[in-house]
Amino acid sequence: MNVQPCKVTRLSSGTFSIVLTEGKNRQIRRMVETLDKRVKKLKRIRIENIELRKQEVGELRPLKPHEKEALLSILDL
Repeated sequence: MNVQPCKVTRLSSGTFSIVLTEGKNRQIRRMVETLDKRVKKLKRIRIENIELRKQEVGELRPLKPHEKEALLSILDL
């Protein structure tokens, strides 16, 4: 499986920030498994330019105008 490199930053003991520019299904879990470790908690904080913040699973919110503009620009629409 070939994917773009990601940026990993250690935040504290056992806590890391991982920034993916291209994600594959379960990529982070697989990366951690190669180190004989296990992911206990995984939290997505952003998709493209859209911050997810404190949304619950399945919760919807309207896009802000600047988010919609940027997303349409990325999609070339």
